[in-house]
Amino acid sequence: MPPCHALRGPAGAPLVVFVNGLGGVQAGWAGQVRALSDRWRVLTFDHRGLGCSAGDPGRPTMADYAADVVALLDAVGAGSAAVVGASFGGRVALALALDHPERVAALVLVSTAARGRLPPELASRVDDRALAAMRRMHELDERDWLDAVLPALFGPAFRERHPERLRMFARWRARHPANRAGIEAQWRAHEGFDVTDRLGEVRAPTLVMHGAADRLVPVEAGRELAARIPGARLVVFEDAGHALNVEEAPRFDAELRRFLADHLAGAAAHGPPEG
Repeated sequence: MPPCHALRGPAGAPLVVFVNGLGGVQAGWAGQVRALSDRWRVLTFDHRGLGCSAGDPGRPTMADYAADVVALLDAVGAGSAAVVGASFGGRVALALALDHPERVAALVLVSTAARGRLPPELASRVDDRALAAMRRMHELDERDWLDAVLPALFGPAFRERHPERLRMFARWRARHPANRAGIEAQWRAHEGFDVTDRLGEVRAPTLVMHGAADRLVPVEAGRELAARIPGARLVVFEDAGHALNVEEAPRFDAELRRFLADHLAGAAAHGPPEG
């Protein structure tokens, strides 16, 4: 059974799959759906145990989350797709590219790393308060989001420019708490994941995007991905935090469109038309 999903864009166009971060839901990609669905077929979904895929997630590994994407591609009739993964979703995308390389036509890794548990020299630079809050994402209130999580998701300039937008986001997340079982399943998979020694096996054209002010996954993790994945290109957003697709949406979308135009011409989906 594939995860709950939504499909937008021209039938038969090349397919782009967006993979959510930890605790995220597909609504978080709304800007990218609008930006890309004129030219590409855009697929969003909710990981098992979260959003509209809520229910018992079991005890999945990262390989299981990757297999969920394979089931989703099968369900919409797609042989392969460009896969865009952010944070936890980037780790899922890496697992997919390594375990099912024939299904990944192009790979975009956003604010992510080759492992869940970062080495000490990087872990020491992570915002521990935000990390602790994200472990109990299912019970955070609006103040928790504002004080503990959002300062790690967004860079200081963005937070200063958009205080009301952040309050609205915190209010929405507090009113729509994540399913506890879904969050705990993701954390288990996240902490058991490490493909550092396999990065040289990635064969898909790869774009790595990372914020220099990321306080959840330091930018050095993105630099490592770009250095070890053959032919990968790195784009660093100098003043941005973790949630690049929101904080730097115009540039993020432009980089993504350019990369997809270069690498996705032949990866068409053959799913049913909308409507």
